[in-house]
Amino acid sequence: MPRLFKGALALGVSGALVLSAAPAAMSADHHDGHAHVADAYTLELLSPTNDGVTASALGINETGDVVGITRPTSSAQPQRTVLWERHGDHFHAHELANLEGSNFSRGFDINSDRVIVGEAFNSGGSSIPIRWGRDRLPLHESGLSENGRGILNDVNDAGDAVGTADSKALVLRSGGAVSELAAPALDAGVTVKRSAAARISETGVVGGTATLVVPHGDHTHDESHVVVWSASGEGRVLAQLEGSSTPSIADVEDDGSAVGKAKMGSADIAVSWDAEGQPTQLPLEASTEFPHGVASAATSDGLIVGGVTKFAGNSSFGGAAVAWDAHGPVDLNTRVGDKPAEVNLLAANDVNEQGQIVGSATVNGAARGFVLTPVPEPSLTLAPISHHYHSGSPIAFSLTADPAPAAGDAIVWEWKWPGTEHWSVIPGASGLTHTLTAEQALHGVEVRATLNPASGGAPRIAEPARIDIDDHGHGPVRKVTIAGLAAHYHSDDPIELTATVEPASIVDRWEWLVQRVGQDEAQPVAGQNGSALALSADPALDGAEVFARLLLPNGTEYARSEPVTVSVDDHHAHAAATTTRVALKPGKLRYGSGTVATVTVRSEQGSPSGRVTVRAGGKNYTGTLRNGTARIPLTRALQPGKRIVTAAYGGNERFEASTAKAGLRVLKAKPKVSVKLSKPRIKTSQRARATVSVRIPGAAKARPSGTVVVLDGKKRIASKRLSVAANGKVSVRLPELKSGTRKIRVRILSTPRQESATSGARTLRVVR
Repeated sequence: MPRLFKGALALGVSGALVLSAAPAAMSADHHDGHAHVADAYTLELLSPTNDGVTASALGINETGDVVGITRPTSSAQPQRTVLWERHGDHFHAHELANLEGSNFSRGFDINSDRVIVGEAFNSGGSSIPIRWGRDRLPLHESGLSENGRGILNDVNDAGDAVGTADSKALVLRSGGAVSELAAPALDAGVTVKRSAAARISETGVVGGTATLVVPHGDHTHDESHVVVWSASGEGRVLAQLEGSSTPSIADVEDDGSAVGKAKMGSADIAVSWDAEGQPTQLPLEASTEFPHGVASAATSDGLIVGGVTKFAGNSSFGGAAVAWDAHGPVDLNTRVGDKPAEVNLLAANDVNEQGQIVGSATVNGAARGFVLTPVPEPSLTLAPISHHYHSGSPIAFSLTADPAPAAGDAIVWEWKWPGTEHWSVIPGASGLTHTLTAEQALHGVEVRATLNPASGGAPRIAEPARIDIDDHGHGPVRKVTIAGLAAHYHSDDPIELTATVEPASIVDRWEWLVQRVGQDEAQPVAGQNGSALALSADPALDGAEVFARLLLPNGTEYARSEPVTVSVDDHHAHAAATTTRVALKPGKLRYGSGTVATVTVRSEQGSPSGRVTVRAGGKNYTGTLRNGTARIPLTRALQPGKRIVTAAYGGNERFEASTAKAGLRVLKAKPKVSVKLSKPRIKTSQRARATVSVRIPGAAKARPSGTVVVLDGKKRIASKRLSVAANGKVSVRLPELKSGTRKIRVRILSTPRQESATSGARTLRVVR
């Protein structure tokens, strides 16, 4: 887009510049809906043509062609317009012809057809409007005024140009028709003395200025205001910053937003206007070195470029090219990697929608034009997949990495299943491509890839793709079958069963269930999550039904077998009675702690042998009797409350089965909480991060969960949910805090499993 200034060529040198309100790495968050100053730019310097001594770049189109000026000497005249035509990674420079008899021309802007508009001086030294076509020959657009004088400031890709002649804001259409822009809506008695059109957007919205004659009692005042005309020609006066004067527009967008400058006291200030016409002063560090600022051009998504100078409107005596995004201003000199020390970027004059910036620079004091091109951030892109798949069809994933992976870089493919919170590695996937076979289990699964550089740099994570499976109601239904069942078993015989699924499935999480005679529902077999089941036969399993089922990662059942019935027959009728007792030590404990069950089995006919089972909290524990006793640690965390622990002796051919129960009281856990701060000292514009660690004591290694609250003294300032899967760790980003010394504590709130607990205090110093 265009620039504000059409004046003196920058010939000076730059001083040191410090800009405020800008984080060190503005591109850390690139998903917040607005443009960003790039982390890095490549620099191209534009030299004068025909052995000239000075050059400057004033405008750039969407294909990277640049228009500017060159001078053969250090004097203001002669001066010619230059087209630097982009050819891949270099330019071809064309010095454009001046009008016959003219010793001065200046092209301000260029569109995508390489049409250039600007001005030339006639023999009397007055400006006349000029348009250069693709033939690079100058055309005097004499129709702007009766005397042929005027100026063209901007041209859009439709070929429509705007300018000023006879103190009137004008539009020159691509076909040659000229029209005056209408006066904006004004209060009663206010009239327009003169107007000027500075810029035109791609849809025909025009920005400019108007001098208004405003009545004040028995006299009038002339007041300068900025005006935006819609594509249909209606003008509106934009608001003015309180205390400012003589505002002017440098660039205008399709929505009517604009950028430019105004006077605030004796200083030029950079200003942006939103689509409603409300102004905002663009921030700069207070500086006696460069007190003046100007916004010269902007992109449609909010990247603004311009500069700061020692003297208003003139960077010849020092300045710096500046860009603004939503995070604040950036000295563009700091974003050019390996920039030679002798190069100073003095003013940014234009920017296109690709973020390429042109302007004025000095090289060892000699004026040059420059082009900055954003260095693309390393990317990893997952190619789009089909809208939906049928079961059995291939799902092909393909990655594009820019730059390409280097030696030693690792690519990790991951998926996230519906109903789960975490990504997990896809088994067997590697490289830039991977193929899955569609099945109903994959419906709703998200797939992504991460490139981890061997150099240790930041990982590149591709945006995920979601798999949709639609079999239109006719997809293959998985069938699970169980093999390996014997006709009958004797006590302590191994029971070895195998489950298979047809068609084959990518899902490999199995669950085995056993429903014993007299039980209302089947119970899962602990520790048996593969396709094979291994049990030891005992009489209690006689008549039990065994099922196998496939589970999705979120625990949902995907396919289930028909039951098989186990027969245990020891071929004897008389076994000795037994008595089982169970004792728990400790009998009262906190959630997360373990206890030990001592099971004793007695019989008048001898010392029973074999295995005993203790069931607590839905989990079975087994042990082997030695001299009629087994000590069995209960390692799983039991829920708080009064619990019943059951011990069962399964019996054998000599001894009958028997059971016993014992009560256990489980109290809530007392968690241990600690907090670490990312920094002990921050500014008020920064946000600290607190890393919270919560641990539940005890041998059961229980994982805490619940709401973590961050306190500043007694004031609650932040909170976050700690999930069980987080393994006791959670990071909380604190809000911006006022200056002062803060005592930061963290409290985890009470849950059914744990009491509330508070960490010790950490000191956080917040300074301005």
